[in-house]
Amino acid sequence: FVAMLPKGGTGAPDDYRPVVLLSVFYRLWARCRGREFQAYLRLAGVAPPGKSRSAESLAYDLALRIAVSQSGEAAVSGLALDWSKCYDHLLLDLLGRIATRIGIPSALAKPMLAAYAQPRAVLLKGSIGPEKRPTAGLAPGCPRATDWLALVIHMYTKSLVDEVPNVTSRPYVDDITSDVTTGDTDQACCAVDSMVTHTGRFAADLAFQPNLVKSRRFSTSAVVRAELKGTPGPPVADAFLDLGVIQTPVRIAPATLAH
Repeated sequence: FVAMLPKGGTGAPDDYRPVVLLSVFYRLWARCRGREFQAYLRLAGVAPPGKSRSAESLAYDLALRIAVSQSGEAAVSGLALDWSKCYDHLLLDLLGRIATRIGIPSALAKPMLAAYAQPRAVLLKGSIGPEKRPTAGLAPGCPRATDWLALVIHMYTKSLVDEVPNVTSRPYVDDITSDVTTGDTDQACCAVDSMVTHTGRFAADLAFQPNLVKSRRFSTSAVVRAELKGTPGPPVADAFLDLGVIQTPVRIAPATLAH
């Protein structure tokens, strides 16, 4: 079943949160196979060796580079990207082909993908709809859902780094911040424009949707910010939320941030 739980109580169709009910036996199996699955991700370069860094540590790194840039060093410019409903848009057939490509055994991948593709019926206020077989979407209750997502997000960051010179792309679940450090205005603008173009192509290929409310372009250079405002893409921000931390590429007085 897909249980529809109310969020705000308005009763509107988009004011319910879908919760997929997975078999307890499957959840136990998926958790037990976690280390083996993650070993293949590390072998493919998707997951880093050892323990993953915390969100606070990753956000601090960007804040430090922004602060150094503001002291007179080369400008930091980039794109803070948030995918809209990322788990829901992952194509299951594509995940199967990716798993085969990087050598994940069928005995490990297929039971998970089969669980995601099980016929489901929507349960809402005691009424049950007809069963349908999903073609996209990771079940939120699956212990390996974030691993599958990391595999797809790695495709985005790896292809972006290969395409745009000197770019750093830092993923954390479905939040990705990519930036380039350069004192050349044209180079910075070209790099950010390439990030936006790459994101559009990737979204079209994988049926993803960037969250234009949360995604932001940024730069510590006033000249670069002015140039970017004249080009297509997410809003150019003076400040933006990055993994729960407010990043301020434009110097803002503490009293302003408080409001």
